[in-house]
Amino acid sequence: MARATGSAARLYARFETAYGVAPGGDYTRLPFLGGFDLSAEQVVERIDVLGLGRGPGPTDRGGISDRGTVPVPVDPRALGVWLKGLLGAPATGGSGTYTHVFGGDGPPADLPSLSVLVMHPDVPRYHRHDGVVVDRLTLPLSLSDQLTARIAVIAQAESNTTADAAGSPTTLALTPFARLSGTVSADGTPLGRVVGGEVTIGNGSTPAVVIRADGKIDGVDPGIATATGRLELRFAEDDLFDAAVAGTPVALTIAYTIDADTALTVALPQVQLPRPKRVIDGPGGLQVAFPFEAETPELGAFCTVTLKNDVASY
Repeated sequence: MARATGSAARLYARFETAYGVAPGGDYTRLPFLGGFDLSAEQVVERIDVLGLGRGPGPTDRGGISDRGTVPVPVDPRALGVWLKGLLGAPATGGSGTYTHVFGGDGPPADLPSLSVLVMHPDVPRYHRHDGVVVDRLTLPLSLSDQLTARIAVIAQAESNTTADAAGSPTTLALTPFARLSGTVSADGTPLGRVVGGEVTIGNGSTPAVVIRADGKIDGVDPGIATATGRLELRFAEDDLFDAAVAGTPVALTIAYTIDADTALTVALPQVQLPRPKRVIDGPGGLQVAFPFEAETPELGAFCTVTLKNDVASY
């Protein structure tokens, strides 16, 4: 009997035209990393009936929860699929080299949903997750760890089958950004003392849990969109610390670049930095952590993500 392995697992996705309705046609094969845990769960609870002795009573099943985290490499092509789920369809321009601008019109009222297939071809076993909505995406800044984006998703339901429904899938070439490709700028000036950090863009989504015979959620409702994160810097006299003390907002830009035609940029035009706590741990250099919170400026969107690559459309 064949056994499933992580190395043989495959992940495919395609956007739905109606929430929770699996689309036909050809899917896109997407790379992912260890820690993938999108899976349906359903609790079994014991009912403690009195008056019938000490034996365990009957059980009852609760609603179905289908959600999890999809870790993926920070890649200039496949990441666009998840960004569309997070921020809606992009505005795309160019020829040969394309520029995709996500979130430029602000957070969408309705989030696009996907059908996601997790395949274990050796078994064979195929797990289909329909009504998959992207709740949040976290991008790292790190020299010590792999650049892994963490994508939190909420699905309506999982179904299991032995039939391959991915069609003739498209495979996007994988060219992940290197750790040294990340830069951070404040008000247009590069910050040279960044040690690490991350940015999380979220939709504040909540599943619509209703009473249904099939136990599925009725949809996913987006809440207040946010862009939060933290920066860890070597402590020195600089404008960033002064802005935090004064409560002056800064324009923060986080970018990953391979070349002039391949880049990812997260622009937060108005960010508030709280006054940071400074800790002296020993005789060495000091580090300061700056948590940050994006605001919506008077003009424009609170967060814009720009992806440059050779993919014509998402």
